[in-house]
Amino acid sequence: KSIILDLAAGTGMLTHALQKRGHCVTGFDLHIAMLKGMKSKSSETNPAAVVADMNKTFPFGDNSFDVVATLRANRFIQGDSFYKESHRMLRTNGLFVLPVFPIDRPFWWKEAGVKQHTTAKDIALDLRQIGFSDVQTIPGRTVLHGANIPPYYIPTYLVAKK
Repeated sequence: KSIILDLAAGTGMLTHALQKRGHCVTGFDLHIAMLKGMKSKSSETNPAAVVADMNKTFPFGDNSFDVVATLRANRFIQGDSFYKESHRMLRTNGLFVLPVFPIDRPFWWKEAGVKQHTTAKDIALDLRQIGFSDVQTIPGRTVLHGANIPPYYIPTYLVAKK
């Protein structure tokens, strides 16, 4: 059973899927209405919910989580504090999981500025500089093989170890 932080949890799609697999999950989002929606969808277990900005210092102690993951946070990331805070909160050998969707790049640039790294290759370099080890890029087609999904909705998954 892992202790997982779901960043930009929204209404809890990832949170609930992970809980059903027996993990202890905390949903983290800027919008209280989204987290209320997440809690209202919960039937058996009520996930923890934290309202906070993912581009600022996270309200958790060092080494708090086994996994820090997100489903679609990347288009809201501004700068590298998101990555640094994720690294800080992970336990030794903990995993950081970030899907990078091609369709999000224009929106990401608009919100964060064109200097923001938005490709899996550049973000992987950023993660290594912050201190993550064993940074892997996994093409979405290998995970979603056989799925009839337009290419711009197929992410490259970044999986990094602390």
